[in-house]
Amino acid sequence: MLYYRYRLYKIYTFNVVLRKEIFMSKISMTYYSGGGNTEEMANIILESAKAAGAEIEMVEASEADATEMLAADVIVMGSSACGEEEIDGDYIEPLMEAFDGAISGKKVALFGAYGWGGGEFMETWVSRIEDMGATVIGHVAGEEGPGEVEDELKELGTTIANA
Repeated sequence: MLYYRYRLYKIYTFNVVLRKEIFMSKISMTYYSGGGNTEEMANIILESAKAAGAEIEMVEASEADATEMLAADVIVMGSSACGEEEIDGDYIEPLMEAFDGAISGKKVALFGAYGWGGGEFMETWVSRIEDMGATVIGHVAGEEGPGEVEDELKELGTTIANA
């Protein structure tokens, strides 16, 4: 206890100021939405993350830049299920190819909508991201959009904000 008091005395005597600096994670979100459902999901996640204090850069996948996304601490990606339960091949797949070998150690969250296949594309996507060495901090797949998974999307937004 004496040492503690002495340290406080020395700190105040020499006007040393101790500060706690808070560094917010840089969060980048992109999504592809074939019919608008995945975009609705993205907006729910965005609002929830903002409510939890996060600052997120969100762009449609057609405008996304892999290099900019890789500069973020947390990467959030959304895709509608396409074809035979796959992620979007035109915009999301090229990002995935660019991430291969570069995404290791990153925190990633995934979300998306499916219509008829049961959402298996999400489990495949999660496995693929993990195989690249990234940590999946959460994922949500919703049939026909946010409907039944709205609470999970809000929770994902909070998780992203606190990552």
